[in-house]
Amino acid sequence: MTGLNTISDAPATATAARIRQLTHHSSMHENILMHLLLAQLGLELTARGIEYDELHSRVDKEGFDVLLEAGGVARHIQLKAKTLGRKGRVISVNTGLAAKPSGCVVWLTFDPDERRFCDIRWFGAAPGKPLPDVGTKVAKHSRANSHGVKAERQKHRVLSLSRFKRLDDIAHLADHMFGLQSTDPVAFLCSRLHADAPAQAWLQSVTAGRFGAIPADVSWENGGAELAALINGYPLLELISDEQPAAFLERQRAEWNSTGRWSGDGITLWTTLFLELRADRFGASDVATSYERLDALAQQLRQALIELETADA
Repeated sequence: MTGLNTISDAPATATAARIRQLTHHSSMHENILMHLLLAQLGLELTARGIEYDELHSRVDKEGFDVLLEAGGVARHIQLKAKTLGRKGRVISVNTGLAAKPSGCVVWLTFDPDERRFCDIRWFGAAPGKPLPDVGTKVAKHSRANSHGVKAERQKHRVLSLSRFKRLDDIAHLADHMFGLQSTDPVAFLCSRLHADAPAQAWLQSVTAGRFGAIPADVSWENGGAELAALINGYPLLELISDEQPAAFLERQRAEWNSTGRWSGDGITLWTTLFLELRADRFGASDVATSYERLDALAQQLRQALIELETADA
């Protein structure tokens, strides 16, 4: 029994030890996590064909830790981080961040066992827009003075976790920071394709950016559904429209019903095909009675992607 308890308690004990170690070296830990985040963002932007630059603030009186500039968008970023398992549902935000163009706050949770970010939270607006209102609750110093009173920090406001949006991954974070960059649409699309290679050879070619490999006779039942599944259209939709998925799909279908053509470029068409796939799988589609519109969508997407590839050559 003792041996079993020792084995089951070992992971938790090891995790607790790692958390204590990180707590004892908090400044170094914060610095490491900042470099880890910036490295991952840099890899994501590079994969999209976007050049970027970063500048660091030596003091935090201006309200930001790092300035990232990519594709003409400048982001003043305040970073917050905590270790998985540690409590904390509020942070303080420097009001000076609101004066910066495209100011934002990124709140990370780090898993010391997996050595990765297990939770990414975002507080900000679209590129070019200022920081949303942080409220009026004034933050206080963490330590009390000699009279036991925690003085107010007049330039800091309390921001709760509920004000933050939870993001899927670093790619999703890059979306919110820099929007849809048009410098290299082929590289952008390739960066959004699923890493797991599909079984079909032509789909593997598509994931490498060789869109000409899409069969000339592609249709919904002949590769179209598999093509739709290569990409996650939900984050893409956030980049191209403020609409909810159902409203966006309804508008796209209305365009098809009216003109016999689907609206949009390759990114829009691929997002539409993805949403049609989701609608079909969740029973919110009438494709069982007619595949005509989806066959046309798959064909239009193929043509749009080939044109992108040709223009990029």
